[in-house]
Amino acid sequence: MPVLGLVLRFLLAAVIGAGGALVVGAAMTPGVASQARPGPANSLDLVTEVGEPAAFGLVAIEGAQPVTLQALPDDKTLTLLAYAEPGTAPTDPFRPAWTNALGYPRVPLITQFDGSPLANANCVMASGAMLARLTYGIVTTGGQMRWLSGDTSGGTGPSNLQHAVNKGWGVTFSARLVTPLQLRSLLYAGAGAVILGRYGEIPANLSFQPSFRDGHAIYLDGFRPAGPQGEAAYYVMDPLSLADKGVWWPARIVERFGTVFGGGRIISLWGFPGGGTPAHYPELPTSAWPDEDQPTQPPGEEPTAEVVTPAPLPESGDVPDLDLWPGDVTPVLPGGPGIGFEWPVKTGIFRIDPDLLRCIGANAPLSCPAGLVAIFPDLATAPPTIPPGQILGDVNLLFADSIQPGVLRVIFTVPEGATPGLQYWASDGSGTRLLAPSSIEAMVLDGQVVQVASIPVEAGVGYNLVATAAAQGARAISDVATIGQ
Repeated sequence: MPVLGLVLRFLLAAVIGAGGALVVGAAMTPGVASQARPGPANSLDLVTEVGEPAAFGLVAIEGAQPVTLQALPDDKTLTLLAYAEPGTAPTDPFRPAWTNALGYPRVPLITQFDGSPLANANCVMASGAMLARLTYGIVTTGGQMRWLSGDTSGGTGPSNLQHAVNKGWGVTFSARLVTPLQLRSLLYAGAGAVILGRYGEIPANLSFQPSFRDGHAIYLDGFRPAGPQGEAAYYVMDPLSLADKGVWWPARIVERFGTVFGGGRIISLWGFPGGGTPAHYPELPTSAWPDEDQPTQPPGEEPTAEVVTPAPLPESGDVPDLDLWPGDVTPVLPGGPGIGFEWPVKTGIFRIDPDLLRCIGANAPLSCPAGLVAIFPDLATAPPTIPPGQILGDVNLLFADSIQPGVLRVIFTVPEGATPGLQYWASDGSGTRLLAPSSIEAMVLDGQVVQVASIPVEAGVGYNLVATAAAQGARAISDVATIGQ
């Protein structure tokens, strides 16, 4: 076995069919909550030639020249497969397959701080990226939206956002100046909305950057009337945030944020999941209207049981141009230096080596690496070998980039019908367990089905990763990728 000293060992604690979570402490950079989770213990069920379970490790490939995986180019567009499949674009349902069926947030939070050239000025673009995902299943970033907009300096407005989604995916959002009542009605009916406002109207205890007080854009994912949970509120996903979800802000504060900037009305772009307005939707109850819109009884008249007509949803219209758009005065990246993750991802340096059985037990040669190697329980059933001649196909790594601080995106392909997987681990051996990405989603990239994995990573830590595929007893594995080495 070549270069045993370079082999990394990891515990495979279960056989095929045994899942389960393992507890892993994964620290992230300050201010960023880790989304890393343990990978399945049997996610790399490698076996020896005689079918015995074995550890796996990495062996340096002599003379190999590393190949750097490029970031996804700005002109390459992604759409969730659930939206692209025939019959899945809804005409009426409130929560289609590509939104979170369990509640808010319905889409992931997309920060404007994605490392792109104009990230500090991209609040409109990052907010629009969240709206695009909810409405059309589009997967993008503020940086890509900015590139698609064609605007190369300063802040942006609704027309820039419309141009970006139209150029990239051939779609548009509804837009106009709306009243607080109309905004509540839209969100209660199931829409998401990007609104523009003055960030100085947000109290310091809610703000993600209290020192910033100028024009800003946020994405609203929902509205709730006043009730046991508190006063009426919007579910706010602020692109200044580095978290993975939003927060509830009082409706009166959100509406003041918008009306102060918009001169009494709120500059808004909105969309319903699937595009278009559903034929049937929840109507905002009168009790949830803003105070200034509450119906009043004329003085001296007896109360009546007259039914108040629900507020109709606004129609799309024109938004006036302003001299100063959000982003013309820019916030700063919170958290200080070191929060980004700029290392390239390379392949071709190592290969997977599953043959470590001779290093198990009391008689292991002195040349075997120190540390933990895999030992299956005595009574465990060994994973089956791949039948001779049965070929699943290739697993190919396509692109890798950092889409926000602490999150790496890896795009890869698996054979049709195979179940995708991806495992990664600290390359310095500081962890003995495999980690799995926070998500793997099937998407369409220029007409091709790809898998997109989001991997929580730590600045200053190197990693190795492999993508896998499994189907009908056969398995396939990608090249080994190295991060930060």
